[in-house]
Amino acid sequence: MIKSLETILLDCPAGPSTHVHCMRHTIQLLVGLILDPFKAVQKWKIGNVIVEVDEDAEVEEDYADDALLDGGGSDEEDEPMDGDEDEDDEDHGNNDNEKEGEEQNDQPLSIVISEGEWKNTRAIVRKVCLTLAQKIHWSESLRVELKAHCKREHITFKTVKWIVKTRWNIYAIMFESVLHLCKALDRLCKSHPHNLPHLDTQEWELLQGLYDMLNVSFPFIPVSFKA
Repeated sequence: MIKSLETILLDCPAGPSTHVHCMRHTIQLLVGLILDPFKAVQKWKIGNVIVEVDEDAEVEEDYADDALLDGGGSDEEDEPMDGDEDEDDEDHGNNDNEKEGEEQNDQPLSIVISEGEWKNTRAIVRKVCLTLAQKIHWSESLRVELKAHCKREHITFKTVKWIVKTRWNIYAIMFESVLHLCKALDRLCKSHPHNLPHLDTQEWELLQGLYDMLNVSFPFIPVSFKA
């Protein structure tokens, strides 16, 4: 699918008269699904089934534009092809088994992690996204102090990015900016223990792993920007 999109979109003459569906939005939704296990969920038990509900589930109207990416396929089922009656009877005989297999395979796949790992992952995302990046972004004094720490560590100062949901691949961008300033941020957080969250070695490694997972380059994205 990705190779097909690269071929089609890169050959499109991007311009004001050409409409290319924004693939950035699609990838952003995929990133949201990747980060979904890091959200808090409520577990409801209905009979023998445990149902998980996101604490910040999106409203259905937010995805109204996504229908444009579906291709507008028909809901009609394909008519069965003519064939031997024996084969048709055999298909009907296996119908129940096929349904059972479909029901079993229709369950969403997820990565199973321990409760401790889940809590650590959620903590690092909250520390970086909701606390560290935003506080530095809004505080001139913290930025000045961070610049001083960068000079001591011989690091080129760069702005700490914070989450803007409409910006392409924003989590990777933000994680990259934080990782670049790792040593300087470590000094800054230690000097403000009651105001800024301090990340230990394991959390920095986890942050690097998240960045590596999200830092994906798709050749068709520049075309989506220009269109």
